[in-house]
Amino acid sequence: MNHIPLIIKREYLAKVRKKSFIIMTILSPFILAAIPLLIGYLTSLDEDTIKSIYVLDESEFLSDSFQSNDQTIYTKLTDIDLDTAKAISNQEQADGLLYVPKSSLESIAEHIKFYSKEYDRKHNNEEMASIIWEALEVYKNSTDQAQKSQTVDNV
Repeated sequence: MNHIPLIIKREYLAKVRKKSFIIMTILSPFILAAIPLLIGYLTSLDEDTIKSIYVLDESEFLSDSFQSNDQTIYTKLTDIDLDTAKAISNQEQADGLLYVPKSSLESIAEHIKFYSKEYDRKHNNEEMASIIWEALEVYKNSTDQAQKSQTVDNV
């Protein structure tokens, strides 16, 4: 029964004295610190590129909502059909084409389409969805206010 602590001590010392244990004990904190730094560096690489998005808005609900910024240039296309807009965006090597067809305010969100050669979930979905959502809310609120004031004027 007294031999169990001796066996545990011998096994522990045999593992601790190995070169691999000593090297990994020293290196593991550096490796753990380097992983978030690597992730941060890789995500910052994508932020340096400027995206070019063409917007074809047949509904005119979102016509002035897309404003260019440091990372994205929005170009509004007018008086052309969808096939021509696709050809222009391919010819100009744009990163994408946002198509807003003519439809009612209630169903417009179901019909909006984004065409792109590469799928960039972070940029395309999050940024454009928030712009579209905010613009539709503003438009809907302004039309609700106009309808309320028109109803009051009629009474």
